[in-house]
Amino acid sequence: MSGFDTSYDSVRSATMPPLRRSGIALGLGKGQLSLLGLALVVVVIANVTRGLPGVLGSFWLWLPLLTLATGQWRGRSLTERLGVEALFAFRRAIGKTTATVDVDAHRTESKLEIPGAIGERLNLLELVGTSVQGAGFVWDAAAGTATAVLRFSTDSFDLAATTQKNSRADAFGQACRTVAAMEGVSRVVTYARTIPRPTTYLSTDPSRSLSAAASEQYRELLSSTALGGAPYRDVLVTITVYRAAVKNEVKAAGGGRAGVSAVLQTRVSELVSALRGTGVSARNAAWLDGAAIRGACRLAFDPTAAVWLDPRDGIPAHNVAVTSLAEHRDHLEVDSAVARTWWVERWPNDPIQAGFLSALISSGDHWHTVTQVWVPAGLAASEKRLNNDTSALATLQRVNKSLGREQSTGQDREEESLAMRRTDLIAGYGDVRYSVYVTAIAPEVSDLDAIGRWVTKTVPGTGLNPLKAQQWAAFTQAALPLGIPARTS
Repeated sequence: MSGFDTSYDSVRSATMPPLRRSGIALGLGKGQLSLLGLALVVVVIANVTRGLPGVLGSFWLWLPLLTLATGQWRGRSLTERLGVEALFAFRRAIGKTTATVDVDAHRTESKLEIPGAIGERLNLLELVGTSVQGAGFVWDAAAGTATAVLRFSTDSFDLAATTQKNSRADAFGQACRTVAAMEGVSRVVTYARTIPRPTTYLSTDPSRSLSAAASEQYRELLSSTALGGAPYRDVLVTITVYRAAVKNEVKAAGGGRAGVSAVLQTRVSELVSALRGTGVSARNAAWLDGAAIRGACRLAFDPTAAVWLDPRDGIPAHNVAVTSLAEHRDHLEVDSAVARTWWVERWPNDPIQAGFLSALISSGDHWHTVTQVWVPAGLAASEKRLNNDTSALATLQRVNKSLGREQSTGQDREEESLAMRRTDLIAGYGDVRYSVYVTAIAPEVSDLDAIGRWVTKTVPGTGLNPLKAQQWAAFTQAALPLGIPARTS
């Protein structure tokens, strides 16, 4: 490959700060502070009434409260983790971890048949009064948000020259700043899909003029086993707009669905412009309609549907996305397979280079989706987060100093990240919170375990959280291209 630099020796790199949950004080949230205060009250009362013997004798009460208030499990607070487990146990007790869909029920094109409350609150609507004909969006009545779903192809990152890689990295950083400045945009999500399909979809277009010899050679290649499953790959992008934040703009554009459509088209245009130079190709880009969104959901639930359903096509309302599912602590059972979603909760300690996830996105012959979520925050919210995170780190540094401990490398990375965030804030750019998920579908649970090992091998140094007791929520947020808010616990 003469002319191409496939090494990473001089590609842009950055350190990823450790994940931290900001709190009101000492890095603790309201519930944790309440438990800590209750533990201190017990200690004070015991000390006042009976002195040191009373404090020691009441340890069975204040010690569990103190543990719940300050304890952590895999970087998350114990109170939060216990809440997740309790909710899952309650849902399982009342039969909410299983669901079926009545395939014979009457359906309309505006409904998205997904079990549970999500399917009840979402509607597929068509844009009105815009220049984009036939495009649709997902309206979330409960959240008051409108989500556009776009499909892009991307140019290979690994085969690009080093200068091109750096140019894309710089353009992507600027794109994040642009997203942070978009009024009313609550999140942008990318779903890099790998869908194994029969090689028949690679057949040549009849309109193309190929010689008889070339056509015959191509047919022989498709009929051989050299291509394996020939997985289909693309990237779906959702951009979600919070209606209340742009109500004046919606009203000025005519109000109602027409106003929302106009604002959504404007934000999509801004996003597409921001992505120029990042390697995203607009040649075959498409704004999905309701049928195509429904088809994407069907493929997320049912990998066998790829035999007859082209990922670029849609399905009518009577063709439901899924007929049954059962949620377990660490996976889902759907119609024809099992699924699992992992959250990338830990990044490598060493600096990672641009394109770190490219091997995960562009390799592997099994069904998987790599989901990246960007959640922008306003300047006021960004400053509040920055001050909270700075205060929490300063408290930890004081504790380390009093104990004579050296600052950890993770704290060094967080300190660098805080300084960069402050620089961006001074320049007028708010925070853009970033998280990554990987969803896999396979015939058996053992296959999911194998895919999990493949992920950790492909992106070494990362830590995967299987999001136990919240697999259904994780799947709907990370595998279904609907722009649903992501959960990180």
